[in-house]
Amino acid sequence: MLLSTVCQIIRNQNNRESLTGLLRQIDDWELFSDLIIKNGIAPYLLQIVRQNNLENLIPNNNIDLFDKAYRQTMVRNMLLSDMFYSVISIFNKHSIIAIPLKGISLIDTLYCNNIGLRHMSDIDVLLHPRDLENAGNILKASGFKEYVIRKTDEIDHEKHACYTKNGILIELHQKIDDYFDPYSITTDRIMKDAKPDAKGILRLSDEDMLIHVSIHFYFHVLFGKYSFSGFIDVYNLLQNKSL
Repeated sequence: MLLSTVCQIIRNQNNRESLTGLLRQIDDWELFSDLIIKNGIAPYLLQIVRQNNLENLIPNNNIDLFDKAYRQTMVRNMLLSDMFYSVISIFNKHSIIAIPLKGISLIDTLYCNNIGLRHMSDIDVLLHPRDLENAGNILKASGFKEYVIRKTDEIDHEKHACYTKNGILIELHQKIDDYFDPYSITTDRIMKDAKPDAKGILRLSDEDMLIHVSIHFYFHVLFGKYSFSGFIDVYNLLQNKSL
């Protein structure tokens, strides 16, 4: 029930009347707050509520919890963003092409007006397969340590590598669909269609970002790990008029 309510709130974020009805249906704010905070979407839902002037429908202590989650997300994202630009600078010096994926790219595009809206747990970067080993060596020379993810049946670990520094994890991917490969999307084609932004950072095309985020979202659903952040990303990308 709560999962359905969250999804409906996101879909009706610009419909104040529908939002009012949905918020009034919530009878266990403690459980609801726990759900959205644990899933990293409290800041986004708080923005929806405030944009529609519906804070009066939420208990004050829950608003305080959502505000705290927003501040924590903002600080964490600032640290991740600083680390990302530092890594990109290192790769540029070694002529390694790197493209940000998922959250670290979306906070500069979809959520560019508010860095605290979109929760991130790590940094995902796309590299050409030929550069993966060299990039790893460069990161290790820059103080990163290799991080070995626990093996599961869900992920092909040979297709990406992980490194960590100062509590921040960076994942180097060879493909935008390296959790599984149903579409044979080549990294050469992806990089050919990528375009630099005003800061010189290569960005996936809108279409490729939608494909990438959708595949990642489907992967989570397939293995019973529903991603609210993924749902929000897909929804907002589909609202993007440039697609």
